[in-house]
Amino acid sequence: MVKQKKINLNNIEISYDGIVNTKKLKGKSSTSLKKSELKQIEELEIIKELYKSSNDYELLVKKIKKAKPSKVVLFGMGGSSLGTKSILKALARKQKKLLVVNNVDGETFEDLFKEIKINSTFFIFVSKSGNTIEIKNLLKETLKKFDKSRISFTKRMLILTDKLDSFLNRFAKKNKVPIFYLNENIGGRYSALSPSTMIPCELANISSKQLLIGARNMYEELKALEFQPISDLTNFYYQNYLSGKDTTILMLYKDFLDSFGEWFMQLWGESLGKKNIGLTPITYLGPRDQHSQLQLVLDGPKNKTVTFISVSKTAFGNKRLDALSQIEMNATLSACRKRKIPVTSFKMKDLTPESISSMIIILEITTILLAKKLNINPFNQPSVELIKKNIRD
Repeated sequence: MVKQKKINLNNIEISYDGIVNTKKLKGKSSTSLKKSELKQIEELEIIKELYKSSNDYELLVKKIKKAKPSKVVLFGMGGSSLGTKSILKALARKQKKLLVVNNVDGETFEDLFKEIKINSTFFIFVSKSGNTIEIKNLLKETLKKFDKSRISFTKRMLILTDKLDSFLNRFAKKNKVPIFYLNENIGGRYSALSPSTMIPCELANISSKQLLIGARNMYEELKALEFQPISDLTNFYYQNYLSGKDTTILMLYKDFLDSFGEWFMQLWGESLGKKNIGLTPITYLGPRDQHSQLQLVLDGPKNKTVTFISVSKTAFGNKRLDALSQIEMNATLSACRKRKIPVTSFKMKDLTPESISSMIIILEITTILLAKKLNINPFNQPSVELIKKNIRD
């Protein structure tokens, strides 16, 4: 019989199914962390980043805001933009000032410059390596727009990168464009609570202080519990993976969390997919995808777990429809259990900077611990380099 476990943290309730017949599975079923593992979590660079001073980027944000740009455009690929995009969509969905461009599409690019006024727009280019080919070319094409308009770009741009010699670094220094150096020890997909996200969030009037306070509070609460909730979650995914469930479905019951799903897919896929090992992430939006994908989940191959994320309270939503969404989620969750599909769920009290950053830190630590159980490096992406080598600028 599947046992259902539940724990209430500060602003998130987590529940998940226990593992059936864990004795038959390989690996340890105990979820308690060793002292050395607890120490390793404390020493993670993503945790240290939460406690760093924000003075440097706050001064930078004030300077940008002082110029009163009508729009701010962020160019970034993958982890350089997905953290920003997920927080932006969840918390500032009505704002139209900050625009995120995270793909290379000629029509989208031209449409962007039809929408904005280049003489009153501020541009941010984000690339940790400083050599991301898509960002290099987006920058080059943007410079052509400035040349055509005969407008100086020097005070209308910001480069976010690390200190290594790179295209972006050389460009910024040559043209006296401001640079903000990122933490070289934090990869893009783990940068959702770092300055590369905090700077654009502040420009969209989302408080970085509230985001960081929420993440710190969640971390301290987990630390007091010796990370048992995270360890339990890790064991849930690990033991299910050992039993052949190598697909992780994230079922989101809030439209404004769809970009959060994009962020999760990179975090999960790029961190865990190595050495012929991996948990494939898929995101669905409920109740919508109940009508298109749940037939496959319920009656298809039993190689999946389903993780539900919902929000209990909404400030301005239609209460009847929000209640219906919750009913539908519970019905779907029940159907999964009936079909013996392992489930876990996160119920956020409300959608706030504190709750979204709490979810981010929970999932980041869970990903790292799961990778270590799988004996893979959660921080590299060696095969992505194969694609880059095949592309010539």
